[in-house]
Amino acid sequence: MKMMVNAIEHEIGPWANLEGANLSGADLRGANLFGANLQGADLRDVDLRGADLRLARIRGARTKGTKLKGALLPHDKVSRGEGNPTVWRHHVDKAMVGCHLWRGAINNNHNTTDGKSYNYGVFQLEDCDTQLVHRQVFFLNTGEALDPDMDVSPFGEHGCENHLCVNPEHLYVGPQGSDKVRMIDLF
Repeated sequence: MKMMVNAIEHEIGPWANLEGANLSGADLRGANLFGANLQGADLRDVDLRGADLRLARIRGARTKGTKLKGALLPHDKVSRGEGNPTVWRHHVDKAMVGCHLWRGAINNNHNTTDGKSYNYGVFQLEDCDTQLVHRQVFFLNTGEALDPDMDVSPFGEHGCENHLCVNPEHLYVGPQGSDKVRMIDLF
């Protein structure tokens, strides 16, 4: 979302770079500023009621008169079921076709049905357990949490079979240890 504030157009949204921006007096009620950079910004008399400011950086921001009732603040917990954009800062998402390789943390899964060891992408949200990246891809694309007995992986009839691939077009969903359906066919 773009908005004019003090005759300057600003991009307002998750992960927006508003460092040093003069937003004084702006009406940003309910704005999604999750992870935004607001360092050194002028937020005096800004209406941020109900806004999502979790993980936002606000060091040095001027905040006198800022309205924050009902706002989610930078230190507020990010829940494990949310589609958190910080997950994707590590994955390569430039190619329109082909694998999107996870470049973040990985785990080594020794509990496989074939007895082999495989690496899978993992991440951890604040104060939460480690989660597999493929499950988060499912959530981001369908808006639904995946049942614990279901599996998402790049293995299926036409899958790339690259354990670190997070391209939704390469992923398959189904009960663990059985045939799976292409994830993209579910939506």
